[in-house]
Amino acid sequence: MKSRQHTMQHLPIFKRQSGMTMMEIIAVMAIIVTVVVGTMSLFSVVQSNNSAVAVLKDIVAIRSAIQQSYIGQGEYNNNNAQVNEQLFDAKAALSSMTWKNNKTLRTSWDGTVIFSAEGAKPQNFKIRLTAVPPNLCAQVVSSATSGWKSVQIGMKTYNTFPVSPTDASKDCGNGSKDITWTTLN
Repeated sequence: MKSRQHTMQHLPIFKRQSGMTMMEIIAVMAIIVTVVVGTMSLFSVVQSNNSAVAVLKDIVAIRSAIQQSYIGQGEYNNNNAQVNEQLFDAKAALSSMTWKNNKTLRTSWDGTVIFSAEGAKPQNFKIRLTAVPPNLCAQVVSSATSGWKSVQIGMKTYNTFPVSPTDASKDCGNGSKDITWTTLN
């Protein structure tokens, strides 16, 4: 026992550290920054996905409202202003689009929604979104599935749905694009 006590007495006494070292503070800050950046990027992806879903839902709602307005008439009106007025009067519920400046339908990114009928006796019609941001363009186009004859991104037209995310991303590119959906007969 004496030898043990004797050894313990010769051990150096360590001072207890109060606070954190600079390296520990930097490590904690780096972890916090990593978590915040990861959360923000995840939030951005989720927000973008929600925007794409809202836009697609609105396009389908517009398509349905127009089809209901013209049911049994055999052909669609080719006057964008009149179609806008009919949709406005029908109070089509849209979540990502708003009515501005004398019944002009505008998107959340400040593009426009334009309607046009196809041919002399139009049996189907087109809905065009202007200036769609690239990330939203790719998500909306690759999510559209049924009820459409075609979708056009810039100058490229697709007749098979859904458009692959790779093709949609390639065609949506880096700049804003117009997207035009054509309805089925």
